[in-house]
Amino acid sequence: MYETFRRCRKRKYLYELLDSDILNQFPSFSHYVYHSLGWNYLESQKYEKALEALQKALPLRPKQLDKAITTLLIGRIYFEIGQYEEAQKYYSETKETILLSESLRTKRLWIDEQLDLYCKLNQIHQVKELFIELKSLVDIDKFPESMLYELKTSMYKRFEGLSPLRREEYLFLYNFFAP
Repeated sequence: MYETFRRCRKRKYLYELLDSDILNQFPSFSHYVYHSLGWNYLESQKYEKALEALQKALPLRPKQLDKAITTLLIGRIYFEIGQYEEAQKYYSETKETILLSESLRTKRLWIDEQLDLYCKLNQIHQVKELFIELKSLVDIDKFPESMLYELKTSMYKRFEGLSPLRREEYLFLYNFFAP
């Protein structure tokens, strides 16, 4: 209950900021406000309003990585409402920008979103391909090997919850890290 109240209060302040003279003086910061508003609505599972705010933020975002993060969140909204093909479109659009960036946090966010989608759709072959791609990023020092091992561990937990998936289908993770 308190969390819902806190999110509503944050939204109130963000809307006040959008209408304020402060933002009129510094319009280049409006993308932060719209992005934060979209994130807030996404956390509250108000997907239509989240989509509206993030679509306003997207053209205002100045950097490619900022645009990619906002686009990734739009993909997340489509995932949450069950439009998986649309979600994949947005994830694919951001892939190169995010995976080649220096931000490990953003890379992890993209990977988790993509893995959630693959697991939801039982696309194990796509998971294999993603791990092969991540391994190639390790080889060119664009992705830490330690995070690859961390992902392997989290994948076991994800796969355990998928009832129709046989253990043999995800044994590739064992072999993937074999010397």
